[in-house]
Amino acid sequence: MVASAGEAGKIDLYAPLMSLPGIFQTTLATIPSEIPYLTPDPDLEKMWRKGLAAIEGFRIGIAWQGSHCYNGDRNRSILLRSFARW
Repeated sequence: MVASAGEAGKIDLYAPLMSLPGIFQTTLATIPSEIPYLTPDPDLEKMWRKGLAAIEGFRIGIAWQGSHCYNGDRNRSILLRSFARW
């Protein structure tokens, strides 16, 4: 939960989130990562490559829904029909 300014109490320092990389002098060299850091399951990748091969042009995947068991799912998911053409 994020407190409003009145609820935060005494604050020693404030920095906007987008200012943190500059404050900490972050560069690509200082971010520990192994790229690519996400790798698909090889069998699923083959399946999707084969299934999408016939579709020409730019393809975009949409993750529209999270777990319905999560209490905040209604705040992060969107009904699939919302993507339908009108």
